[in-house]
Amino acid sequence: TAGLERHRHVHHLDAQRLLLESIPGKEAAGQMEKLQKDKQAQLEKLEASIKKLGEQLTAKTPAMSEKAKNDLEDQYQRELRDRERFLKDAQEELRKKEATLIKPIRDDLDKIIDEYGRKNNIDLILDVKAPGVIYASDRIDITAAILDLYNKQAQSKPAATPAPAASDKGKKKP
Repeated sequence: TAGLERHRHVHHLDAQRLLLESIPGKEAAGQMEKLQKDKQAQLEKLEASIKKLGEQLTAKTPAMSEKAKNDLEDQYQRELRDRERFLKDAQEELRKKEATLIKPIRDDLDKIIDEYGRKNNIDLILDVKAPGVIYASDRIDITAAILDLYNKQAQSKPAATPAPAASDKGKKKP
C-alpha cells in the first residue's frame, strides 16, 4: 500500500492545452497570427513582382535589346534572391517572436504549477504530451543523499597520485 500511496501523488497536465486555452496564450496566438498575416502579405507582393518580371522576360524577349534583356534577367534573379532572404528572415522573426511571447507565459505557469504542487502535497507532475517532469517535490529529490554517499566514498579512497612522467633522456630514437 505504500507504493499505492506514493502513486496517488503523481499527477499529469497538458502543457500545450495550458498555452492554447489560457487567456495570455490566446493573446499570444492572436499576435502571432497578425504577424504571420503581415509577412504573408509582404510575400505575396514580392511574388507578384517576380511573376510580372517572369512574364516580361518570356513575352517581350524577342523585341528587347540585349542590354534590356540582361537588365531584366538581373532584376528577376535579384528579386528571387530577395524572396529567399525574406522567407528566411521572416521565419527567424516569427520564431523569435513566438519565443518572446511564450517565455513569460511558461514562467508564470511554472510558478503556478510549483505552488499548486506544494499546496496539494503532490510529488510529481508529468506532461501528458511531452516527455519530462513539470514539477517534482523536494521530498522525492535524492540528489543530496547521493552526493553525500559519493563524497563519503571519495573520502575513503586514498588520493590518486599522478605517475611520474617518463623521461626522454637516455632513450634511443627508433
